[in-house]
Amino acid sequence: MHKYHRAHYWPYPYMCDDRSVIRQVVQQQSDNGWMNYTTLYDYHFDASTQELNQAGRLKLQWIALYSPERYRTAYVAASLDPRDSEIRLANTTSLIATICGSEDAAPPVMLRRAQSIGTPAEEVYLIRGAYLLSTPAPRLPYQAYGADAPEAE
Repeated sequence: MHKYHRAHYWPYPYMCDDRSVIRQVVQQQSDNGWMNYTTLYDYHFDASTQELNQAGRLKLQWIALYSPERYRTAYVAASLDPRDSEIRLANTTSLIATICGSEDAAPPVMLRRAQSIGTPAEEVYLIRGAYLLSTPAPRLPYQAYGADAPEAE
């Protein structure tokens, strides 16, 4: 009787575990993606004052007002200097409180050890420009026919 039921319902008991594992993996990847997207990296801060630049302020405003509630946490990438990290964290916390109207309504701001994924656009632009400048001029073989051809003797 057990052999019959195991054969009859065969894929279902095992599919539930497989689906659960896949859902957990996909959810973890989604959470990591949102954490990456809501992180303010080095290029969002002014190098000398550690205050958010225009791009950083706009991103922080989007995080505070428009990101899904579940992922509404602003992460600040830690600097190599701990004092710079603390200044960044304090500046971001005060600015997000200003955006939301009060500190109680503001989403949390957390320090995160991370580095930016990808390459800055300025670096890509310079590399592409150097590549285009180093391209040799095209040389096509040319042989004249007809009236332009030299006379054969």
